Order: sequence, then structure tokens, then C-alpha cells
Amino acid sequence: MRSNLNQYFEDQTIPDYSDKDKDPFWDPPEPLLVGTSYLSLKNLGYMLNNELEAKILSSEGAQGVRGYLKLEYWPTARDGVSEPSDDMLVDEPLELVGKEVFFRVEIQSAASLPSDLCKNVFVTYQFKHEPGVVYQTEQVEGQNPNPSFNYKKVHHIDLVTDYIVDYIDSGSVSFKADRH
Repeated sequence: MRSNLNQYFEDQTIPDYSDKDKDPFWDPPEPLLVGTSYLSLKNLGYMLNNELEAKILSSEGAQGVRGYLKLEYWPTARDGVSEPSDDMLVDEPLELVGKEVFFRVEIQSAASLPSDLCKNVFVTYQFKHEPGVVYQTEQVEGQNPNPSFNYKKVHHIDLVTDYIVDYIDSGSVSFKADRH
């Protein structure tokens, strides 16, 4: 009886799951939130830039500040580099209703990240007027408490509405610093 059982196990092929793509039970690790920074959009309503070294706030509250994120946005022309045309210079945000707006978001770097949270860092952000769309910097590989992202992305609002003006006037963009 014992020999039959041994023979049975010898005949069985054990799947090789060393390749994660073939392992049905492996899921990629979820990013770990380092913290969140906020950048007001109010200046965009007046077609002005906004530059900030924003605090990266811990989601745990008691931990406080987990570093800093250098953020900015710039109103631009369609090419994403030139200044907007003179007809885009407004005295009130409501003057943007019905117009097309271009602006460039830049995420330069992070600084003073905690040593236990600074490995393989990247930043994500999204706008309220684009639900489900998430933008992301490249991941900075390795452990680095002061990663440079040098991220630039031109965004386009094809038609400013009253809803967009309200969002710009009182809203902000949240930037989430994450790590793998």
C-alpha cells in the first residue's frame, strides 16, 4: 500500500509558480499611502499660476507632516508652453465660462520623506471634473527620502461651465504620495 501511495505522489506534477504571471493566487501589492498634499485651484480661475511646497499630511492624523511636495500649475496656450492669449486674461472666473482652458501641472520633487516610507515613491492626482481619471508620475526606484519626479502634464478643459468655475473657485487638487 505504501509503495502505491509513494508512486502516486511521484507521478504528480507540482505547478511551478515562481513566475508570478502564472500564479493564480498572486496579486500585486497595493500601494501604501505616504500622505496627501493639496493645491488650491483658485488662481486658475484668474488664469494665474500657483506654486507651492505643500506639506504631505499623514492620513493617520497623529503622525502629522510626512514631508513636502513641490507642486505648481501654469495656465498655458494650446501648445502647453506659451502663455495664454490676451483674451484669456480675466478679472473674474465667470468670464471663463464657454472658453477652452489649458494648464500645465508640474510635480517637481518630494522632500524629507520618512525613511520607512520612501521606497519606490510615486505621486497620483485627479480632478473632480474628470471622475475616474487618475494621473501618475513615474515611480522613483529605490529608497530615497528626497525623490525628484520632474513631472509635467498639460491638461485641457474643452468647455468651462459654471460647475467648473465653482470647482476652481472653491476646490483643490489632492496629490497622493504613494509607495510600493
